Amino acid sequence: MAGSYFDDDLLLEGKFDRHIFVRLLLYARPHARLAAFAFALVLFATAFSLAMPALVGQIIDRLAPSAGARERIIAPFLDHRALALCYVGFELLRFVNTWLQTYLLQVLGQRVIYDVRMHLFRRLQRMPLAFFNRQPVGRLVTRLAFDVDSLTEMFSAGLVTVFMDVCLILGISVMLVVTHPRLGLIALLVLPALVTVTWVFRYFARRAYRDVARQRSILNAYMAENVNGVRVVQAFAREPVSRRGYEERNDLLLRYNLKSVTVYALFQPSFSILTAVGRSIVIGVVGLAVLRGEVSLGVFTQFFFLVSMMVEPLQDLAEKYNILQTAMASADRIFRIMDDPPDPALATPRLPAAPREARGEIEFRDARFSYVKGEEVLRGVSFAVRPGESVALVGHTGAGKSTIITLLTRFYDLDSGAVLLDGRDLRQWHPDDLRRQITVVHQDVFLFAGDIRGNIALGDAYPHAAVEQAARLAGAHDFISRLPRGYDEPVMEGGVTLSAGQRQLIGFARAILRAPPILVLDEATSNIDSRAERQIQEATARVTNGRTSIIIAHRLSTVQRCDRLIVLHHGQIAETGTHQQLLARRGIYRKLYELQFAPQAEGRRPLSAAPIPEPPAADALVPDREWAAGRD
Repeated sequence: MAGSYFDDDLLLEGKFDRHIFVRLLLYARPHARLAAFAFALVLFATAFSLAMPALVGQIIDRLAPSAGARERIIAPFLDHRALALCYVGFELLRFVNTWLQTYLLQVLGQRVIYDVRMHLFRRLQRMPLAFFNRQPVGRLVTRLAFDVDSLTEMFSAGLVTVFMDVCLILGISVMLVVTHPRLGLIALLVLPALVTVTWVFRYFARRAYRDVARQRSILNAYMAENVNGVRVVQAFAREPVSRRGYEERNDLLLRYNLKSVTVYALFQPSFSILTAVGRSIVIGVVGLAVLRGEVSLGVFTQFFFLVSMMVEPLQDLAEKYNILQTAMASADRIFRIMDDPPDPALATPRLPAAPREARGEIEFRDARFSYVKGEEVLRGVSFAVRPGESVALVGHTGAGKSTIITLLTRFYDLDSGAVLLDGRDLRQWHPDDLRRQITVVHQDVFLFAGDIRGNIALGDAYPHAAVEQAARLAGAHDFISRLPRGYDEPVMEGGVTLSAGQRQLIGFARAILRAPPILVLDEATSNIDSRAERQIQEATARVTNGRTSIIIAHRLSTVQRCDRLIVLHHGQIAETGTHQQLLARRGIYRKLYELQFAPQAEGRRPLSAAPIPEPPAADALVPDREWAAGRD
């Protein structure tokens, strides 16, 4: 179960996808000049590397001329002292070139990754709510953090190293053949064996790395799950069970790591043996040619260095292949998110004269909606809310109350029917314009890492006096002022250092600070005590005065003062009226009220309750699937 979030690590088994690679390279297009300069430096570095053996061979020929010595391409008019100075100059140039190349490549990689990270984050912000309901948060964080970071080495070193290694191998081969065609071809006999070892290593190393990466993800997921659920683990004394589970996963990771170590341990000696074979060929064949006077000692030295240099780029190619494979797998997962269609509501054209503040008239016309096709959550809901009216939505869990709020804020669009704000269909409102008119206080208020003030203002430049006034109206000022730093008190992510009731009061202060035309309270008083509830009721009365407000509550004491109550049952409106009217009607609302207040009044718990009346006979019971959206 713990590894299910990371099952797509199996993509590491996939082959190199040219389309993904090209798409990934497009992120480097805005930095084309920087990339071109960096790759030019790579060519210079390759040229310097190839020139060094030739220069050393030239120096040796000048120091120990032989019958086979010939005029060379590199500075034939210079003596050995000048050639020695050239050697030092080449080394200095190579040092400067390497430093500049490394710096520019790192800059290029960081800039490209910055663009990828921002593009992915912006894309996530444009996704519909349904996308986040089916995507585990841990997977999205992995994509935004670890998968993006895995592309860094590809752009900073992987691609360039592969390019440089290929150029170096080709350059070495050409120089060997140009220097002496027959001996060069003989010296290259070791190349097929080196390529074969590289290919075999690449195959086994990829499998070993894939297993390690997948098991590491499973182990990390299990650890995160147990850390997040540490209260449950300790409360039920599950420490031994958790420890055994972690030990089993850790043991498997150890075995996979040892397998990968075995692959690398065999790879290095294999290259060492083949390098020794290549040098033996040079010593035996080219050395014999030196003794016969066919070639100079400098040519022998050049061959010896060139054959030795051939090993390192092949090793790099084998190792960098795994980096490219990992980057390709990460890019594939990132592009799968980017290719997911964004929220279609965001394509709504902005109204040329969108009102800064709506009147607050809301109307649902025969609204039908389903999270899962064929299983309606709302079935023909129709009601209207006048500007400035306070309306409560009540009913059992799953009746459709929170779905109405979700539709009102246009996180989803209706299957059929219409929702109107100020007489205009919500599908004509851009979500940004619409959501400026509505503030929702949810049951579970999420607080961001920062301080109290920042969590009330949510990044907007409100003056401190306005923030404090909103907190006073919400009843949050008292507990905030008792904190060591007051409004500057640090807040941990999620607000774990504050109680649920305190977080809810801060959520109320957020809503009051914005003073929207429409205020929605979605079970906003469920986590506070009676004293705080009275404060909220008083604050609600002040804030909702003259504003349209919709209140969802299971605690019916919070909705008795509303202008009108709408009772929902199985996705339909069962009753409507004031608190007193619905009590007198002796229907669903009366039963809900008695279930809450009769036990307190009688000092006992009811042993049973009368069945709740059903909606009209035409209503067929349909399983409510609001859980699919994580609502109500």
